[in-house]
Amino acid sequence: MKDLYIAKTFAGLEEILAQELRDLQIEEVEILNRAVSFRGDLRDLYTANYWCRTAIRILKPIADFPAEDELALYKGIRSIDWSQLIGLEDTFAIDCTLSNSKINHSQYAALKTKDAIADQFVFKFKERPNVDVVQPTLRASIFIQNNHCTVSLDTSNISLHKRGYRVSAGSAPLNEVLAAGMILLSGWDKKSHFVDPMCGSGTLLIEAALIAMNVPPASYRNYFGFLNFKDFNAELWKEIKIDALAKQRDFDFKIVGTDLAAGMIAVAEKNIKSAHLKNEIQLEQVPMQEFTPPEGPGIIVCNPPYGERIQTRDIVELYRAMGDTMKRKYGGYSAWVISSDIIALKQIGLYPSRKLELYNGPLECRFEKFEIYEGSKKEKYKSFESSDKRDVDRPKGPSYRRKDDWDREGKNTKFKGKTKSEWDLDSKEREQAKARRQESDERKPRRTDTDSGEEKSSSTTKSRPPRREFDRSKDRKSNRPYSDKKDGGSSYDSKSRGPRKEFDKSDYRKSSKPYSDRRDEGSSSSPKPKREVKKFTREIRERKSDSDKSGVNTTYYPKGRPPRKRIPKKPDND
Repeated sequence: MKDLYIAKTFAGLEEILAQELRDLQIEEVEILNRAVSFRGDLRDLYTANYWCRTAIRILKPIADFPAEDELALYKGIRSIDWSQLIGLEDTFAIDCTLSNSKINHSQYAALKTKDAIADQFVFKFKERPNVDVVQPTLRASIFIQNNHCTVSLDTSNISLHKRGYRVSAGSAPLNEVLAAGMILLSGWDKKSHFVDPMCGSGTLLIEAALIAMNVPPASYRNYFGFLNFKDFNAELWKEIKIDALAKQRDFDFKIVGTDLAAGMIAVAEKNIKSAHLKNEIQLEQVPMQEFTPPEGPGIIVCNPPYGERIQTRDIVELYRAMGDTMKRKYGGYSAWVISSDIIALKQIGLYPSRKLELYNGPLECRFEKFEIYEGSKKEKYKSFESSDKRDVDRPKGPSYRRKDDWDREGKNTKFKGKTKSEWDLDSKEREQAKARRQESDERKPRRTDTDSGEEKSSSTTKSRPPRREFDRSKDRKSNRPYSDKKDGGSSYDSKSRGPRKEFDKSDYRKSSKPYSDRRDEGSSSSPKPKREVKKFTREIRERKSDSDKSGVNTTYYPKGRPPRKRIPKKPDND
């Protein structure tokens, strides 16, 4: 009887993991969201854990039940007989994932699951097993989605991305599962050179060597979750490991890695030595601009800095220099670059032929492919002489396109990425619209020309009504001088404002008036003689002098009130 298993992976690697399982002769493979389900026996379970490069964990579901709240979760976990899976001397750990659940805290759900398991053992044996989150005997996975809980056993226990060969890491190490997925997504045929010009801790180089030599990624591990299961078959597990040794092969091309930092080269050397691949991988401490790649066809898979964990002075200039170096030195290679900085990725200066979305931890990244030609792209296509390639001499255009011009996915980027069926459907719709327009033109009634009486067909040329002629002589304005009398015969005279009135500006000239005392005068219009002004100023001067002598303020204010006193500002020191 075959059981159901679920292999978890990263977003964007589901197709690669499904193809890996099919290559292992595993049946009933179905792609899920960041996971792939399959059915198999114990051999299939052991083989998947040992050979899958893009799987993180492989789970075995054992129960499912509704869990609308923590009480329902507790009762559902308590209903499972955990004594058949672990003993009192064993340890266990709980991993929990929530999706659209009323229980909104995964750690709280894991705590309730742990309490239910411990209470069951205490009720039966008056004792309970301990919890070990690092390397437990049994690791259970709780997945609650839409208030429905699925309980699974983790057959891997420790995540499969921990291969066992990494003994040292840099500041931003690449996940081993993601590195293997990038290489498999690139379509490397293992019959050409592999170059990583920014190798870092050497993860891409080691994964490429394991793929090229057909070495199982988990061959460095000695611990899996299924080793502690009650139904573990040691002889079957030993047979699978022996068969894997017979499937290994040699690699005749070069795997080369370079890096500018001497410390990263030392870290990569330690990891390569731990993986026993020192003779298969070459390392050089040299900038990418000064490195000369091996001649012949090859592939570049690169994980440059994003500017997130590894800071650079000018990340745009780094990507621009990387693109210039690819154009000059890597002719005939195909380059795959992953980065979360989309703006810097465009500075490479090459047109990407493929764009894929991947996640490097929480960072959403773009994985793009660049074809590097020796010379121009036009000369490359002109040199093709086989019939299955593009014919340059034939006319261009959608009506001359052949079946072999469309790619494997049935798309053509030259026509906005439409498939062939969509393009044919659009052409049919255009022809039908053209036929409908012609039919509507033929059904229109024919019109006659009123001037000549000759009939004109609307289907050939659109007949227009005779042009109306206007007598513009009546609309012209007559140039004549202004007159006092209005003439009613002209439309212009009816709107005229009459004869222009001549004004005498002497009447409106304002007489210059001297300064006057408005308090004494009844009217401000009458001028005041100069002698009175002198008398007024003399009186003010005399009153001021009298007030100074007597000490009484008898100052006369022309406006009837004293000026406002100004309070001095306080100094800033106060």
